[in-house]
Amino acid sequence: MTAQDRNRHVVYFFDRGFYACTLVSLHSVLARTKGRLRITLHPTAEAPDLASDAAKLAARFPDASIEIRPVDISPFEDLPQGPLPLTSRVRLLLPTLHDGRLLYIDGDTMARKDISPLLDTKLEEGTCVAGAPVPRVALNLALAKGTGWRAERARAKIASQSAGLGGLDMTRYFNAGIMIFDLDRIAEMGLENRMTDLRSTVDYHSRDQTYLNALFNRHVTPFDPEWNSGWGEVRTGNPYVPADTRARFHMARENPGILHYKGPEKPWSAPAPPFKASLLLKPRVRRARAKFWREFQH
Repeated sequence: MTAQDRNRHVVYFFDRGFYACTLVSLHSVLARTKGRLRITLHPTAEAPDLASDAAKLAARFPDASIEIRPVDISPFEDLPQGPLPLTSRVRLLLPTLHDGRLLYIDGDTMARKDISPLLDTKLEEGTCVAGAPVPRVALNLALAKGTGWRAERARAKIASQSAGLGGLDMTRYFNAGIMIFDLDRIAEMGLENRMTDLRSTVDYHSRDQTYLNALFNRHVTPFDPEWNSGWGEVRTGNPYVPADTRARFHMARENPGILHYKGPEKPWSAPAPPFKASLLLKPRVRRARAKFWREFQH
């Protein structure tokens, strides 16, 4: 295996609720990405059809090697659940399951382009993780540099978020739905045991994402938001957003590489998005929501 091939390792974790959407996400990655890929699927519950479904995908995409490695989460079932299922925190166990470099992808995603540029992301010196910025944080950081009521409100929000995370540098805050991990570097930097300490996540509001940010805040390389675009990140295109921030999120809005169906509403739950009164005066958000909902359904 070449060094380049070692970088082309994609990993999913999923429970029963995310089984089908994870296979859709995997299919989209395989269908659009050229070259060899190594795929590891980590079910955290029984999945009787998984071997058959994985074999069908492997037959259709012969450049991919697909391995199934169940993960037992019973030792952690006593942990408080929080806003996300326990399965989302099991990715913290990656150093006990793999070595080298890999790309972790949430199951509620869909690749719209060849993900090779993401897989080839170069990690900056002194970093061991790569992730995309969180748009609402990036927006507040950009607005905070200005004047007026929006700037004051943005500065207050950033200060509050940072204080709630022990003084975290919010300019480096990343979304945990799609991440690159260099597990060898993590071990070399002495962060392996801290990463795999699932019990420490109970001290953080969103459990794994805030925990990962607290752990890797000084060791993260940002990648382009187009590779983790939540419903098209429409808000980043509003006229009051500074031009450099609008440009930074341009591809995430106009042509995402990976679409992330963040939030409680999922496009596999119904043929069309449910009505939301809060979106009556937000036509661009409604259009993007409907567009990406249709893409998943298709």
